[in-house]
Amino acid sequence: MGTTFRIVCYPKLFQTSQIDSLLKELNQIFSTYDPNSEISKLNKTDSFPLRNPHLSTVLHACQDIYLQSQGAFDPSLGGLIEAWGFGSSKPKTTPSNRVIDSLKQYVGWDKIQILPQLLIKSPETYLNLNAIAKGYAVDVIAQFLEDKNTIHYMVEIGGEIRSKGRNPRKKAWKIGISNPLYPDSDEPLQFLFLKKGGLATSGNYRNFYLHNNKIYAHTLSAQNGKPISSSLLSVSIQAPSAMYADAIATACMVMGLKKGKAWVQQQNVQALFVFLDENEELRTWQSP
Repeated sequence: MGTTFRIVCYPKLFQTSQIDSLLKELNQIFSTYDPNSEISKLNKTDSFPLRNPHLSTVLHACQDIYLQSQGAFDPSLGGLIEAWGFGSSKPKTTPSNRVIDSLKQYVGWDKIQILPQLLIKSPETYLNLNAIAKGYAVDVIAQFLEDKNTIHYMVEIGGEIRSKGRNPRKKAWKIGISNPLYPDSDEPLQFLFLKKGGLATSGNYRNFYLHNNKIYAHTLSAQNGKPISSSLLSVSIQAPSAMYADAIATACMVMGLKKGKAWVQQQNVQALFVFLDENEELRTWQSP
């Protein structure tokens, strides 16, 4: 998945190679960098059999969160993600308005039909599941650990986390939230204590590039097909599963501060928003 992973757990009643095999299997399903992955094959056709339970689960979750967020979370933006240089091709120039408009006509989860064992779409609609796949992989590994009678664990893949029980010091898992202004600092902006469930953070402070003295960040709007510009710097979501935390955090980033705060309080989650106020000062907001 192009990132690192870390697992802390006890008792350890399994082989590390089993974790490696699971991650390899998931990567072969969700990686847009692998031309032979399930998602790459799906993107090349207008109908695709949903035989793989992992892929089917994630696609149904995408549909649910797309509807709940009124389109803020939209994995059908894959073509635009590629065009802006945040996909597998990494072009060095930004797309013209003409290119953006030509790709926007194939964006929208409402253009996708999921039948019991078949997905139907336009062959030009390109799905990118990166905003949910890491969280789902965390959940799969967590379930594997529980099946192996692991009582205490913390699973982290690329910053998305799920935990249960206590850390080796017999306390709740202590998770540091990065300061978006100083993401590489050893000093987190804030600590959260996670006893059980998933935690994911979405932000634009790591995945961006500079072109013609302008910053382009990886979170795109389905409405105009362009990177969002917002005072909201990062969103951390605590939810029952890492998959939903991952997707909801992305949806909030797209919505922005005001809409994101209102929407997230309607969900069964806890939230931490980091943003700049009108004086360009760093501020945080936490759900009740």
